[in-house]
Amino acid sequence: RMGDMAAGDVLIGIASSGPHSNGYSLIRRIVEREGLSYEAASPFSDGTLGEALLTPTRLYSAAALPLIKGSLINGLAHITGGGLTENTPRMCPDHLVPRIDRNSWTPGPVFQWLQEAGGVE
Repeated sequence: RMGDMAAGDVLIGIASSGPHSNGYSLIRRIVEREGLSYEAASPFSDGTLGEALLTPTRLYSAAALPLIKGSLINGLAHITGGGLTENTPRMCPDHLVPRIDRNSWTPGPVFQWLQEAGGVE
């Protein structure tokens, strides 16, 4: 439904429950560089670092399917490597550029930790 997208449409993000299957090479490098153990207490949540990093992936289809079936969604983007800046524009027609206000949400604790410990933007 890319053809139905228009300037002024709203872009909505669903909070991620964790890194899922993406970014574990970076996570392993950060853990190694910081001299951390997966059995040690997590610096950003309860339990061990390993438990926190292996939080099961939340499935988003239950939230999205009714909206898709009701024709309320014109596009979807799976945000993987490259983040919002590389993945979101792929769902838009060439004449539209998504505007994302980075200050409109707070990243989850695991992402804040990865950003600080890993020097990731």
